[in-house]
Amino acid sequence: KSKLEIALLSVAYGCGLRRNEMHTLNTQDIQYKSGILIVVSGKNSKRREVPMSEGVIRDLKEYFINERSEYLKDHNKHNSAFFINNKGKRMDGNYLNSLLKQIVERTNDAEIMGKEITLHSLRHSIAEHLIARGASIDFVKEFLGHSEIDTSFIYAVKMRNKKTFEI
Repeated sequence: KSKLEIALLSVAYGCGLRRNEMHTLNTQDIQYKSGILIVVSGKNSKRREVPMSEGVIRDLKEYFINERSEYLKDHNKHNSAFFINNKGKRMDGNYLNSLLKQIVERTNDAEIMGKEITLHSLRHSIAEHLIARGASIDFVKEFLGHSEIDTSFIYAVKMRNKKTFEI
């Protein structure tokens, strides 16, 4: 796995960002010292601050320092985009999703490959996992940038239903 792929998974799952939020993420939006990733303009142009775990911070730093700088060496050295390709250009959402598909395919695991894993499904997964670990609906609402708490409540209902059927 490349450091880019690890950073992609960390932002999609660990921060619960939408595909477009990942596309528009800039280097200055990641505050390593305070452990905050800033979504400058999310859905409905909403700004939010997303807490990052130590693991996510480490993964993003490693990509930023070791791999991203290599992509910029022979190209536009002043590109503010966080996710850039080997030509030094901002990656669009379709490319980010195709990168995830490549990661899934490389697992050669039929069960994983049979699932419809997208950047958005990783966002759903972190929401369900946060709720399963006791996070409040209000926290999940703010973390994901939902306008309505009802949207976040869907994840709690899913978790309750999963627990019912796991008996």
